[in-house]
Amino acid sequence: MIAAPESAARYAADLAAALPAKKAEYWRYNRLAALRDGGFQPAANDGAEIAVAAAEGPVLTFVDGFFRGDLSTAKIAGVTVARALPEVTAPVRGDGFGDLNRKWAAPVHLTIDPAADPTSVVRLRHITSAGGQASHPRLHISVVAGAAIRLVEEYHGPADAYFVNGMTTLDLATGARLELYKHQGEGARAVHLTQTAAHLGAAAALTYFVLQTGAAVARNEVTVTLAGAAAAADLGGAYLARGHQQLDNTVLVDHAVADCRSAQIFRGVLDDQAHGIFQGKIAVRRDAQRSAGEQLSRALLLSRRAEVSTKPELEILADDVQCSHGATIGELDESQIFYLRARGIPLAMARALLINAFVTETLETIDVPAVRDAFGAVVGDWLATAEGAAA
Repeated sequence: MIAAPESAARYAADLAAALPAKKAEYWRYNRLAALRDGGFQPAANDGAEIAVAAAEGPVLTFVDGFFRGDLSTAKIAGVTVARALPEVTAPVRGDGFGDLNRKWAAPVHLTIDPAADPTSVVRLRHITSAGGQASHPRLHISVVAGAAIRLVEEYHGPADAYFVNGMTTLDLATGARLELYKHQGEGARAVHLTQTAAHLGAAAALTYFVLQTGAAVARNEVTVTLAGAAAAADLGGAYLARGHQQLDNTVLVDHAVADCRSAQIFRGVLDDQAHGIFQGKIAVRRDAQRSAGEQLSRALLLSRRAEVSTKPELEILADDVQCSHGATIGELDESQIFYLRARGIPLAMARALLINAFVTETLETIDVPAVRDAFGAVVGDWLATAEGAAA
C-alpha cells in the first residue's frame, strides 16, 4: 500500500537529495534514471494479508520493508528480534541513500547469542507486495561473543517497477561467526540498492555470498572493517544478467589492525546488452602489518554487446602484507563448444554446460549444501530460460 500524499511529496524531495553527484567516483558506472523518473512512493505499513510460500525451517519475513511477525517463525533459538536499533553508523560513499534509508526505514535489531544453532539456516525473506512502491528495509545484526549463525537473505517482488533501498549493519563480537548468503531475485523492472556494512572484532569470521539474477538496475554494496586481530572475511558472489540489466557489486575491505585476512571472489555472466560492474578495494592501514588480502573478478560475455566495468583497487600503507588483485573478461571457448558439439550435444546445451561450469566453480565455495543446491537451481533456471530462447 502507498503512503499518504503528503508523505509522497516529502519522499520525492528526499529521494532527489539522495541521488549521487554526477562525478561521484563509486557511482560513475551506474544508471539511475529510473529513480529520477519512476515516481516511486513510500510504502505504508498496513499489515495487509499477503500470500507467501510455506517456509522450510525458521524464517523472518519483511513486507515492503516492514517486519511481519505474523509471517515469521514465532521463536528461533538464540535469536532475539527487537524493533529498535542501537546507535550504529554505516559508512556511505558518494551518495545519500543511507540517509534516505534512515529517514524512511522501520528498523529491526537481531541479536544472535550462543544458544543459536550454528548448523541450521534462518531465512530473512524480503517481499515487495506491489509496483510503484519504495521500501527501505533496515536490519542491524549483532552476533555476540562466541555465537555463530547461518542466514539466507532473499529479495523478491512483482513484475511492475518498484524501488528497494536496503541497509544491513553487522556487528560481530570477539570469536563470533556469521555466514550470510543473499539472493537478489527482484522483479524484472525493479531498482535494488542495498548496503551491507560489517564490523568484525578479534578472531571474528564473516562469510558472505551474493547471487544476483533479478532487477533492471541493482547495486550490492558491501563494506567490511576488520577491527580486531585475526579477524577474517570471505566475500564472494555471482551475477547473471541479460537484456538491458545492470548489476553492480561494490566491495570495500578495510584492514584496520594487524594479522587479518580477507578474500573477494566474484564471477559474472552477461548476455545481450547487459552491463556488469565490479568495484573492489582492499585498504590496509599503516599499523595493519601481516595483512593478507585477495581479490579476483572474472566475467564471461555471451554477447558482443554485453559490457563489464571493473575497478580493482589496492591501498596499502603497511609494508609487511600479502595482497593481490586480478580481473579477467572473456568469451566462451570455441574449442570446448566444438568438442561438445562433435559428441552430438546441441549448441544451446553446449553453451549452457560451459556457463554452468563457470558459475558452479564459485557456488562450490558455499559450505552449506542446502544453500548451494538452492542457488544452483536458480542458476539452472536462468540457463534453461536462455537455452529455451536459443532453441
